[in-house]
Amino acid sequence: MSVSEKRLRQPPVVGAASLLTILTVLCLSCFAVLARLSAEQEYRLAEKTARAAESAYEADTAALRELIAHVRAGEQEISFSFPCGENSSIEVEAEVLRGPDAALRILRWQRFAQPGYELLDDSVNIWDGN
Repeated sequence: MSVSEKRLRQPPVVGAASLLTILTVLCLSCFAVLARLSAEQEYRLAEKTARAAESAYEADTAALRELIAHVRAGEQEISFSFPCGENSSIEVEAEVLRGPDAALRILRWQRFAQPGYELLDDSVNIWDGN
């Protein structure tokens, strides 16, 4: 076997520059995948937040329309609860002032979680410091 045949059979030498290049490509690929996943999660959260805000504004508008209907019916003291989505409601209290200083005084306009709806999930054990 001659020297030239031995060189043809030897595997190519992988130098430090090649290893560094391979490691860099792998790291950048991992970061790209993580950035993509993070962006998708942020997009889903933004969509969910937009739907919740839209639902809240629609409920506020509907509650205002109901309040106007009560005022037009001639009621002096108005109190009602209006559903806002699946898990909350808007509670409204108002009074109509008649006479020369006629006005509508809103005493309460507040959104509440409906009874039985828990905001926190107690199924996860959180370390309390002890």
